[in-house]
Amino acid sequence: MFGEDPATRLWAVSSVAAFLLAALSYFFLFGQRSKKKYKYPLPPRSGYGFLETFQNFNSTKLHEWTLEVARTRGRIVEMNLWPLLPRDTLYAVTDPVVARKILENPQSVKPRELYSFFDGMMGGVCFISEEGERYKHPRKSTLMGISHANMDDMLANMHAVMDKWIQGNLGSKKGEVACVDIGFEMQKATIHSIGLIAFGYDFSTAEQEFTSNALAKITYEFGIASEKNPLRKHPIIGLLWADKREAIRCVEDVRCLVRKVLQAHRSKSLEEQKKVVTLNSLDAPGKYDAIGGEESLLSDMILLYAAGFDTTGYTISYALVELCKNKDIQTQLRKELLDATQDPKDKKLIGSPLLKRVVKETLRLWPVAAGGGVRIVPDKMIVTSDDGKGGKRLMTLPKGSWAHVAPYPLLRDDEVFDRPDEWLPSRWENATDDMKTAFMPFMVGRRSCPGQLLAMSESEVFLARLVRDYEWTLIEETIPEWSVTLKIKGTILQATKIG
Repeated sequence: MFGEDPATRLWAVSSVAAFLLAALSYFFLFGQRSKKKYKYPLPPRSGYGFLETFQNFNSTKLHEWTLEVARTRGRIVEMNLWPLLPRDTLYAVTDPVVARKILENPQSVKPRELYSFFDGMMGGVCFISEEGERYKHPRKSTLMGISHANMDDMLANMHAVMDKWIQGNLGSKKGEVACVDIGFEMQKATIHSIGLIAFGYDFSTAEQEFTSNALAKITYEFGIASEKNPLRKHPIIGLLWADKREAIRCVEDVRCLVRKVLQAHRSKSLEEQKKVVTLNSLDAPGKYDAIGGEESLLSDMILLYAAGFDTTGYTISYALVELCKNKDIQTQLRKELLDATQDPKDKKLIGSPLLKRVVKETLRLWPVAAGGGVRIVPDKMIVTSDDGKGGKRLMTLPKGSWAHVAPYPLLRDDEVFDRPDEWLPSRWENATDDMKTAFMPFMVGRRSCPGQLLAMSESEVFLARLVRDYEWTLIEETIPEWSVTLKIKGTILQATKIG
């Protein structure tokens, strides 16, 4: 088997023995639950083996699985990803109080290795899991541009986008009917909007469609397919898959488009550049010299760009689908909007109490960032949660362990929300303290979404414009799928012009 030469046989047998010894050592060191003694026990196991856990984490049904785990196994449970991770490293945390404590702890950070797939999606290292100036500068730039101080300009751009989208897609005369793929169309509209607001760039319809289609291929390849099959991550072996090659081409094409946006900005006068607060701050002289140069700037622009439309476009779509299923609320909302003002661009429209409840309930039931995030627990925590047997108990979250906080099960917690799987905007009329604590579709703390003001404002403006003058009917519904965000594709809605 190993040849006739004794030295060769000795080398081969020794190699096999060394491998087996290493494997056994790894198992005994990391493959069993911690023997360390804690005053309070560790959280219970999820009950899922490695293969089930790995497959579900890299599935388009991740959101449904995390909900099943929370409801059947407990709101804080150990997730078994050994041998990829040592035991007692990863915990699913969907208890709202505990999740908020972890997220709001300024010492909690993201484990860099879990977020490396974003670098592939952006074509270079982006700021999503970085620390120090590499993270602070793009976040600060985003917050400077997307702020209440710039709200008038932001609203003007949103209305300009809606004017153009309505003119190109919906009827203008009473009774006219149009059918739209709502997820795709709202992505195009939000691409247009963030282009104007964050980058001062007017994306053409062709560029909007290219971006939406390209990002769908990129997110599926890097967020699902390559995570499920590690061979696809290899720089050479991965090229054997046609979908991987196509995704890489899409990344390169998106970088070319964003470089074009940056060049267009730099070609403007200094006065015009200053009006584009986010990009002007991002591109401030010298800011990227020590953190990767222009290539890092492009990666950060792509992240802001993608995060700004791939989430909000679907949020608006989910809201319209729910309004189609709840015609009484749709009619009530339209009346409230029309009673507020006759001017479709009046700020009074986005002050509608029902509109705000509709957006909030949609974010609760359909949090587009459903997969949430992972944080390293900075210090040992003693928490109270489910014991896995229908009761409660004190338990220990070890220092250095990883907490996976997923909004989808957290926002459907049946101990917090009555009838949690139903879309009920009225629940927010008298929200309890527990509901307020649990409501974190954008996460919280220093790593919360810096663009949430834009997301909320766009959702309110777009919905107000679309519901005020059109009656919406569901024609064909598709099942949401997880691929970095919770996507709704191929759902067809009918819009009938009224008034």
